[in-house]
Formats: sequence, structure tokens, C-alpha cells
Amino acid sequence: MPYLRVDEGGIYYQRVGRGPPLVFVNDWVLSHGYWHSAVARLGRHFSCITYDPRGVGRSTSFPSTTSFHVDHHVDDLHRLIVALRSGDVHVVGHGVGALIAGLCLRQHPQDVRTLSLIAPHTGSGKDEAREAYVKSVQTLIILRRVATWPLIRHIVLRRYGLGRLSLQQRQKLLTDFARLNPRAGWETIATALDGATSEECLIGLCRSRIPILFLACGQDPLTSVESIQRWFAQIHRGRLVTMRRTGHFPMLEAEEKFVEILRDFLAAASR
Repeated sequence: MPYLRVDEGGIYYQRVGRGPPLVFVNDWVLSHGYWHSAVARLGRHFSCITYDPRGVGRSTSFPSTTSFHVDHHVDDLHRLIVALRSGDVHVVGHGVGALIAGLCLRQHPQDVRTLSLIAPHTGSGKDEAREAYVKSVQTLIILRRVATWPLIRHIVLRRYGLGRLSLQQRQKLLTDFARLNPRAGWETIATALDGATSEECLIGLCRSRIPILFLACGQDPLTSVESIQRWFAQIHRGRLVTMRRTGHFPMLEAEEKFVEILRDFLAAASR
């Protein structure tokens, strides 16, 4: 199995297809599997790289002293880009993964050709709302071991809008959640949702001149279309697309349309 060695352990990754490199950054606590169907289509034109972030999926060979701060996730992403690329890369980030991708652009602008932010966590909202969200996440982490119990499953499905997915898709995502390293989950989300993190990400987006795609989802319970529109209004070059009928997982809920949007954006950016 392919692993990229980092300072404290190994990052599991997969590479599919041939062409310009396209790296996918998962949302919080999810392994790379939910990209598979989209990658199967995009692999006809791109070399698609998916991976499990530290503490998730197959990337669990880390010592107990490992830090899961969002900055370490950014470092891991950049090491993957440098190790596997052939020229600058296209990066696609989803949810919290969009913040990680944006921070990577901020720190290493020379290595990112385009950036696609899918249902990104913008960090918008009052401090009280953010604090309440973090507390709800903390509760879910505590209950992760019983994520397949009917009541807890209902809470998780409702909170993340997973009820819109097929039974098989829901089960895969719930399994990721149930197997979560609790410290990995907590440190990642707590540092990613810190107000300074989203501000730093937005600074990088505003300073960049590369094409940036914002994909908003009208039924997303986690990030509003309006907050994404506010971010888009501040960048220099890019595209805003809203999928009105999808929730937080457009790559699963409307795979064909999602792939079409991403492929069209990448084609236009390469002209």
C-alpha cells in the first residue's frame, strides 16, 4: 500500500488516472473513499490523488504524542503535493478540507495551479454560534463509538445532512466517524474552526491571482450560500457555482453534475 512518510508516521494515498495532478482534500474525520466515484470519472483526464489525513482511515500509524493541529494537516498536504506532483497541481478541498487547501495556497502559492473549494467552512458567524458548534462536535466525538445506534445515528445524519445520501454511502461515512481517533478529530476541528484560521485562509485567497472555484450547496446545513458568496466577492479571479438542491456532499448527491462543474472549471482555467 502506498504511504508518504512524514515526520511522525505515514499518510496513505491513492493515485488514479493520468494527466495533470489533481489533489483532493477530505472534510473533517473522513477517509478518502467518498471521492472514488468522482475520481473514476475525472481520472480519464487527470492524475487524481486522494489520501487519508493523519489519524483517519489508514493513516493511523502515528504515536500518541502526535499533533493534529490544522497546521500539521497543511504541512502534510504540501508534502504530498511536492512528493507526487509533475508541475504545479490543481487542489480540491471539501468542508474543513477547503480551509486546509486554502491555507496551503497561502503558504505555498507557487505549488497550486487552481483551487476548488467545495462547501467550504468559512468560519462566518458570531463567536457564540461557533462555540456552540464546537461543543456539539465535542459531544459527537464522545458518542462516536455508538454512531451506528439508531438515536445517535439520527443525530449524526441530521447534523451533517447525511440523510440525503444512499444507505451504502451513509454507512461508509458513519463507519469513518465511529473509527475516529478522538484526539485527531477534536484537535483538527477545534483549530480549524478558530476564527484566526478562516481569516488566514481568506487572506491567502484574496492575495492570490490563480483561478478559484467556490461551490456552494443550497441545502447544506453546515455552510450557508451567503457566507460563501461573501468570500467569493473578495477574490480576484474565479467562479461561483451554487447547486441549489444538494447538501454538504455534492460529489455523492449529484455526482455527474459535480464532475461536470469541476471539469469545466479546470478546462477554462487551463486555456
